[in-house]
Amino acid sequence: MEIKVNIQKKHVYLLSLLIILTGGILFVQGQSASNFGHSADDVQIAALGKSLEQAVVDGDFVGSSFAKTVNSNKVTGLTPGKKYLVNVHGITPTSGSTFFPVRVEDCNGNMVAETASYSVNWPDGNAPQSAAIVITAQTSGCVQGVIPSGGTVGTMTVVGI
Repeated sequence: MEIKVNIQKKHVYLLSLLIILTGGILFVQGQSASNFGHSADDVQIAALGKSLEQAVVDGDFVGSSFAKTVNSNKVTGLTPGKKYLVNVHGITPTSGSTFFPVRVEDCNGNMVAETASYSVNWPDGNAPQSAAIVITAQTSGCVQGVIPSGGTVGTMTVVGI
């Protein structure tokens, strides 16, 4: 009894493709998920003197009666004297490689808090920018996000803490 095996080039290519695909799938499954950004223990909240992770563990954000996200640069209804976490997101022009700061003002235009300027390599001059700042609400009960020098605020999120 004689067994003949007729292997052609197309069979070798198909077998090679299956081996590569199986190896690729097994390799990808073995990789851990990447973390874009910072983990909760890396983000420091200066006004609370602790990391974001510790603030959550300590219950600093539990029971907040105020949380609002708007597609504009202004949020009203804050309780004067209460602390809020304000997240401002928008587009900033860059001067060479320098980002301008993100500022939180009351609705009368008085600065409440501001981030520092910093350098980054952004090729087209209009970079997405966001900042999270802990503030104490002023008597107006209103805050607005500002990106100076021609920046545009797209959304703001304000959470009472």
